[in-house]
Amino acid sequence: MKPTTLIVWALACALPVIIIAGGMFAANSNDATRSGVPNNKPSIEGTYMLEYRILPDGKKVVAPDVIGMMTVTKEYRNFNVYWTAGGKISSISIISKYTLTEKAYTEESIYYASDFDSKGITYETTASHGTSAVTIKDGKTQFPFPLHGEPAGSFDKHGFIATMDGVFTDHWKKID
Repeated sequence: MKPTTLIVWALACALPVIIIAGGMFAANSNDATRSGVPNNKPSIEGTYMLEYRILPDGKKVVAPDVIGMMTVTKEYRNFNVYWTAGGKISSISIISKYTLTEKAYTEESIYYASDFDSKGITYETTASHGTSAVTIKDGKTQFPFPLHGEPAGSFDKHGFIATMDGVFTDHWKKID
């Protein structure tokens, strides 16, 4: 076989592999890689566990007196927190759909249950909708959750801090 024929034959065999590998790379790369321009769209996706709560007097509260978990997908948020205060058991559970851009966090409530006042357990399945402004600074995405009187959140790659002024500051660790 002539060297020229051998090179052409080798290229013909290798070309489909190169095309498939290139397509797989492109399919698995993010928008920033494909366009060469950084993707500034914020993300809060992940699973978070409540590590501890700081009260206004500086007291640190940990499990079993405060327990929480939040899972955020590309479009849904599932939030559960339980705490005791003065011997009273309290809890909140939320399922919602959301969108997050560089400018706004918008949430639509699907399910909300709470048990933290004298009314006992209350359930809401009526859709409610809210939007709040987003600030991105120093690697942190910050916004107040717009529904149900929830605290403001400040997210980074390690987790988030939820602050309800004068009531508590919760420290959540990102576990995935």
